[in-house]
Amino acid sequence: MPIEVRGDSAANLTMPVAPVRGGVAAGAAASARASLTLTHVAASRAALEAALPEPAPAEPPTPAPPASDALPTDDALHAPVPIAPAQLHLANVGAGVVDVDLHVDETGEVGEVRVAFSSGAAALVPAAIDAASAMRFHPATRRGKSVAVWCRQRFVIDP
Repeated sequence: MPIEVRGDSAANLTMPVAPVRGGVAAGAAASARASLTLTHVAASRAALEAALPEPAPAEPPTPAPPASDALPTDDALHAPVPIAPAQLHLANVGAGVVDVDLHVDETGEVGEVRVAFSSGAAALVPAAIDAASAMRFHPATRRGKSVAVWCRQRFVIDP
């Protein structure tokens, strides 16, 4: 059924819609009827413009960076990533948590290890220090270059 809708009139337009049963429109004897009513309200251009917020001024486009064959870099510091899981060697010392701060140099080697937190048996601390000292990392990076950083490693011991 073709429908003509006029946006500049203030008239109501009612269109009858016949119920459909089994893919075929029901006849005049159908017990249900439906209708669709469209209402259009005319408004002056001045009233519409007064209701709209002022558009934000367009910002000039950001110039594209110069083309380069180098890998993309940014100013963010990317943390070191362990190459393999740490190997913690314990002999029935119980459960606990040990947090250690590691100094990872530009090559990914662990230099200094400091205990930041420990709970549980005292024997967990030297085991965590030994495991942290033996860890190897892909080094941290900033602007595409390897940098030395301090990072924290947590050892959770739950036998």
